[in-house]
Amino acid sequence: MPFDDCACHVFAITGYLNDENALLAHNAYAQLSGTLKKPGNEDARCENVKTLVELVRKAAGAVATKEPCIVYGGFRGRDSLGPEHMWVEWQGAIFDTMPNHPLRTAPANGSSRAQPPCENSKFDKVGFYRTFLTTAQLNNLKEQKTEKPVW
Repeated sequence: MPFDDCACHVFAITGYLNDENALLAHNAYAQLSGTLKKPGNEDARCENVKTLVELVRKAAGAVATKEPCIVYGGFRGRDSLGPEHMWVEWQGAIFDTMPNHPLRTAPANGSSRAQPPCENSKFDKVGFYRTFLTTAQLNNLKEQKTEKPVW
């Protein structure tokens, strides 16, 4: 599986290292998402994003760098425990992907923080977690060609 097959949550939480690690991160995310509390407000959404980031990184053996970032999760449904989509902010830009898409980027602002480049519409509910990039994420950001959104 090349980077272009990487799920948004794998890139946003651990970064794409290789197929085996991506599957490990994806499976941990899928298992943990079902155990989260229903996020009724922004604090709860942020707590769910934080929990996913910390536990998936631990399960996948992700190594943190000293590069600060923000991991976002967009929620749509009232009953969604985990985010429907996830993306990263780093050095004033939003970075986003989903399967069969390249890494996309847009300047970080109020609009792109609620509607990352791979999404066609804004998320009404967003949770975020201030953390540090992993080594795989930093490598992905340096190695991948980024595409600016069409909108």
